[in-house]
Amino acid sequence: MRKKVTAIFIALFLLVVAGCSAKNTTEKKSSNDKTKVESMYYDSLSSKDKKSMKFKFTEAQDETQDNTADPVFVVSMKVTNNTKKNIKFDRSKFLVFVSEQTKFKSAKTGVFTVKTGKSTTIHQLFENVAEQALVGGGSQFIYLNNDNKLADANFTIKDKTASKSDDSESSAQSDTSASQPDGRPSYKDADGNHTATGSYYDDNNPTAGWDESNLDPAHDGKRLDRIIAWTEHYKQVGLDQGMSDEDAQSYAMDIAQQKENAYEQNN
Repeated sequence: MRKKVTAIFIALFLLVVAGCSAKNTTEKKSSNDKTKVESMYYDSLSSKDKKSMKFKFTEAQDETQDNTADPVFVVSMKVTNNTKKNIKFDRSKFLVFVSEQTKFKSAKTGVFTVKTGKSTTIHQLFENVAEQALVGGGSQFIYLNNDNKLADANFTIKDKTASKSDDSESSAQSDTSASQPDGRPSYKDADGNHTATGSYYDDNNPTAGWDESNLDPAHDGKRLDRIIAWTEHYKQVGLDQGMSDEDAQSYAMDIAQQKENAYEQNN
């Protein structure tokens, strides 16, 4: 009889222990479910969540490269995740988008994740980016495609070759109400017309009618100045056709790049 009672007590004890264990397991699982954070790729986010992501891009001239014809730059990126999700990116899918013909792809590969409430910096995400792609407006940083625009690529890049006295003189002689695609003031003739769009303009040699002071001393009237001249000319053409300032700038940059590509192939 005593053995039978003891066996019953042992059985009841084991049932209680098993029940407590099952309860603790369920509570632990429930707690884990509550703390689990959803992970998504950036391009799959809603518009609201995309607005909660902050992107900061910084440029630096790369003096280790040949800057004789045109300065080239590296661009780094900082991403801050203000959503309640962990956001994933493919490093290779970032672009500096100038036009359908001109794009600068990421120099990095691999997937990285920005956890909710955290920031991540990708050093030198872009390499060998032409100066023209980073000034004057129209270019954008995008992820994967134009549905995922991150920021405008519009930096103010100081010309290291110009002295302070040159800067002062240029400011005194120029009309600051307008600017060239590289951020320098636009020079105008006595009648108030842009030099590059005046009567001396030659589409095959766009800097031919420019006053010597209108040329960028870093390039001596070569590649960058040709692009500037074409861009300024065709922007005015676009404005004359009724385009908005932004559309005219984009239209002009596309044509200028095409003109320069053709020029380099033929000369």
